[in-house]
Amino acid sequence: MKQSRNIVSLFLLIFCLFGCQNKKTVIRELDFNAQECVLLSDYHFIRISSEELQVSEQDIDAVISMELATKAELQEVTDRKKIEANDITVLSFHIRTAQETKTIPEFYYEVGSELFGQAFDKQLLLHNTGDIFSLSMTVPSLLSVKSISGKHAQWEIKVEQLFQKENELTPEIAKKIYGVETVREAREKIKESIIAGRTFDIAYQRILSSSKVLKMPSVYANFAAMTKDSASSEASENIEENVNDFFTEYTVLKAITEQEGISYSIESWDQALNRLVQETSLSEEEILDSYGTYGVCYEMMYEDVKKLLPQYVTIVSTTESKEESICNNKEYIASD
Repeated sequence: MKQSRNIVSLFLLIFCLFGCQNKKTVIRELDFNAQECVLLSDYHFIRISSEELQVSEQDIDAVISMELATKAELQEVTDRKKIEANDITVLSFHIRTAQETKTIPEFYYEVGSELFGQAFDKQLLLHNTGDIFSLSMTVPSLLSVKSISGKHAQWEIKVEQLFQKENELTPEIAKKIYGVETVREAREKIKESIIAGRTFDIAYQRILSSSKVLKMPSVYANFAAMTKDSASSEASENIEENVNDFFTEYTVLKAITEQEGISYSIESWDQALNRLVQETSLSEEEILDSYGTYGVCYEMMYEDVKKLLPQYVTIVSTTESKEESICNNKEYIASD
């Protein structure tokens, strides 16, 4: 019964097909005894091999690159005017179609991203800051100018400014992003975070794969019926499978929180909703439109399980892990 959280997160988008439910129904959506629905594996003595948690320098570098891309400030390029690959250009556009002209005074475009196509990027590499040049091309939808989107147009483009992303972790950036004084401390902090994430992922997947749902909760039947009625016949089978997977995990999460004595109220649900608003930068209405109240309940339980599982995990050496595996195999053979 192994289930990927990525698949479940994608599944949450299905909720937008059916509109948002009133948040007061959260009590109904959690009003079932999950321990009667699932044979939950014993998660109190999870042992994970240290080999499974090894972190390479490349792993740390990958995290740093991602963090720099999303959190580090752009630095204006002042020592050259020539555009180079991976520069962030600030462009202004005058776009003329047969019917109208649109002006976009400021658009940030990363050279090499090919968001406007390979030919556009090649043209940029021929120019300098301050240059004005013309192109004939179709208006891409990502410009969000609906009246001319998809139409062929004449473009007048001016390169206003050049910026670069920070591509190296410095003590200043380490302090700003990670709250530490040195690059070495930042790398250690990243390593600890990767290990913590992997530890939880391994433990959680083991619980999902070794637990067995005996019956779906009553809320599943209500939701499954709603999705079946709302979806087209062509999409119905695929949606039914996703709904099944979602409520399988939903029930396991509920069973764990029940066993741990965690109860939920409208207040705790509101806290989960506020956390999602902060993490996604979406409004409450947008969260409810895309996640639905079931989705917020799922996220609420998932976060609680994520906090409590590490206390039940023991990291063992690779040798110990292999010895345990051999012993378990011998016991299994003997019992046969």
